[in-house]
Amino acid sequence: MTKPSLDIDTLTIDQMLDLKDALEAKLIEIAKSEAATMAERLERLRAYLPEEMSTPIQAKKSVRKSAKAPKASKAKPKSKHQKSGKLAPKFRDPVTGKTWSGRGMVPVWLRDYEAAGRGRTEFSVQRQRD
Repeated sequence: MTKPSLDIDTLTIDQMLDLKDALEAKLIEIAKSEAATMAERLERLRAYLPEEMSTPIQAKKSVRKSAKAPKASKAKPKSKHQKSGKLAPKFRDPVTGKTWSGRGMVPVWLRDYEAAGRGRTEFSVQRQRD
């Protein structure tokens, strides 16, 4: 018995939408069946895998690691623009407690104080300690 051929060009929109829904339902059914079959096969194969390869993700990672050739490690020279860490503050705002290390742009709070006629040394952390 031969199946009738389907001429998509002659279908109405409603028939196409029904066909689409039927295809999606069939695809979901097949995908669930295939996933169950694959899960069953994987469960059976796990008995033959080493402990460290017991999950598919770990197995994938270990295959990738073994496939790569070992690289010769080179120490990168430090560039003169490389950050060397956080600097100690040199200036502190007495109102908010915000600090500035003296590098980079002058913070707004210090610019405002200087514009008002106060000196930068007035906000020095060294001066506040003494």
